[in-house]
Amino acid sequence: MFTRRGFLQHAALTAAGVPLCHGASEDRVAPYRTPYKYPKLILGRSEDKAAFDAKSVDDPIVFSVNGSFHMLYIGFDGTGYQTGLASSSDLVHWTRTALVGPRDAASRYNKYNLAISSILRDKNLNGTGEAIKVNGRYIAAWNAYPSPGYEEGAAVIGLARSTDLLHWSLSDPILDRMTERRGSTGGCTAPTSSYTTEPTSFTTTRRPISCLRLKGKAGTNRAVSLLVEI
Repeated sequence: MFTRRGFLQHAALTAAGVPLCHGASEDRVAPYRTPYKYPKLILGRSEDKAAFDAKSVDDPIVFSVNGSFHMLYIGFDGTGYQTGLASSSDLVHWTRTALVGPRDAASRYNKYNLAISSILRDKNLNGTGEAIKVNGRYIAAWNAYPSPGYEEGAAVIGLARSTDLLHWSLSDPILDRMTERRGSTGGCTAPTSSYTTEPTSFTTTRRPISCLRLKGKAGTNRAVSLLVEI
């Protein structure tokens, strides 16, 4: 399966002039290349100075649900970032729906910021991008940093679940500061999720697994993949 992540990696390598892998005779990105660039932002910072995204927006995660497009994104207000949801019918014109991942002053982990991203979805390049429910709920990864600012300190990562994309319940962190042996002493960042299946036995029965790919901080480009049964 040629995933969206694979597409972007392949495109970046070929754009940099890196030769294709041995035995690969086809540039799989070629049919999608275009010089066209949309001339304006589809979602910028809010004009409301008191809004959670008054300073900037970042990290768009686009997916579809029942034929409509949605975007989880983070907004920065100068203190920390929080998570918003926007919707669109054509991928060009977007409407802010709601603040769905607010910070929580009483929380140990997301006192200053909360990013809900990497929603479990069909990531096949030619797929629908449809968000996938598991046991009746959407699954996403959340991450937060311990201090005010933008990605200050060592992050923690957990899972978030929702039935309607508007109200999310957060698990306790499933991964926090990684040890040096696992690739970083600076904490975790940038969770991504993909959907895979693993047979439970030699039958056609399969169970969903969420694969979180985690990028380390503090001067390392190493990454780890964590399989989490959901």
